[in-house]
Amino acid sequence: TRETKKIVAGDLTGDIPISRGDEIGELSQAINKMTHQMKDNIEELKELTQKTELIKSDISKNLSQLSNLMAVSSLISQNAPLSEVLEFVIAKCLESGTVSLSALILREGESHKFRVYLMRGDRSENLIQKGITDKAITLGEGYLGQALLREEPVIIDKTAMHREELLGLKTIFEITNILAVPIFVKGKVYGL
Repeated sequence: TRETKKIVAGDLTGDIPISRGDEIGELSQAINKMTHQMKDNIEELKELTQKTELIKSDISKNLSQLSNLMAVSSLISQNAPLSEVLEFVIAKCLESGTVSLSALILREGESHKFRVYLMRGDRSENLIQKGITDKAITLGEGYLGQALLREEPVIIDKTAMHREELLGLKTIFEITNILAVPIFVKGKVYGL
């Protein structure tokens, strides 16, 4: 029949009409059942392929992150200057493609003031020319200063409450999303 030829050609969407109650009808019913099972198996294989690709992508990202951590560890064990280690970390953040601007904010000596020490990315030169490295963050003052005092990461994205200090922070850095993680040295906040 026409439906049987479609199935042979790979079209599993149709059914063979069953109009007889004999062996031919039973054969048609068995072919329909087998066709439905094959269609289900193909769909399941497609889903598994997609899941496998996602897992493969996650493994690749994790391996890349592990490789970067090992490289940082190697730099530290070779007593590389802190500036070289920090440059490497920021470069790797930018290479990931998930970060467009990276800044390192460090404490000034033993004071309660923090300043942008290093900035790289799309708009870094423009921000440096505008004097962002001259702006101090004081421990406990403003949004970043309070986060430093609480020793907590800062996450600001489109879901963050629209408070004036957040808008000011976004405006200063000319960004929409912020992830700032405290840097600890011997249990003391050293920067973001």
